[in-house]
Amino acid sequence: MSTADCIKSSIQDLALALSKWQLWSKLGWNDLQKRFRRSIIGPLWVMLSLVIFVLALGSIYAELFNQSLSVYVPHLILGMAAWTFISSVIMESSRVFVHEGQYLKQVRLPTTTFIYILLWRNLIIFLYQFAVFLLALPLIDIPPVGNWLLAAAGLVLIIANCIWIGLFISIISARFHDIGELLGNVLRIVFFITPIIWLPSSSFKHDIVTDFNPFYHLIEIFRAYLLGDSASMTSWLAAGSICVIGWLTSLILFGKYKHKIPFWI
Repeated sequence: MSTADCIKSSIQDLALALSKWQLWSKLGWNDLQKRFRRSIIGPLWVMLSLVIFVLALGSIYAELFNQSLSVYVPHLILGMAAWTFISSVIMESSRVFVHEGQYLKQVRLPTTTFIYILLWRNLIIFLYQFAVFLLALPLIDIPPVGNWLLAAAGLVLIIANCIWIGLFISIISARFHDIGELLGNVLRIVFFITPIIWLPSSSFKHDIVTDFNPFYHLIEIFRAYLLGDSASMTSWLAAGSICVIGWLTSLILFGKYKHKIPFWI
């Protein structure tokens, strides 16, 4: 199968799955409801868990980094929301085909339907957590509207990256089932070296940690504008380059091996 045929096959699968948006959006929402079944407040636990985390760490780390709460708390909220979205997509992609194996073998659906399901489910969780930031707005200075538009563009680029990440990791993990455990350990380390609970300005030699950290660039193109700042051109170029290279690699890989997934799982 040629490279062009692989890319074409992957795009066709993605497009067909996208056309079934009513199906995967409903399934994604149902998955979230199942997670909080018989819970009194249901998915609102997503917001409450972030609030508890911010309240527990906010005052301590704000004082530790010599930052006011009005500066540190929104930085922490947005950082955690974006990190949770990206890292959850990564981890869930590593086991999506194993968990959905019975449907892959018995139901005729585009393979990427399951990528859209997990992406939509985690996007809903992200929106719940983003609502915490909106509720905190009265405590901070509201950034100009224009910055919010650029933040929306950053979020679109994050989602675009998450789609190819889902494709790439899902196909690799279907073949090598240990990938999920490896990713879990790597992400735990990456969390602490990414400016989420700390600010870049608080580190003496932070350039190498941020400049070569793709997670920082992805988070920054969204978070910076909502905090009244602006992301550097380096972050935009890094996020865009990662997106282009990642999409090409994933389309080729997925198109070449997607038909083998039922045999691997």
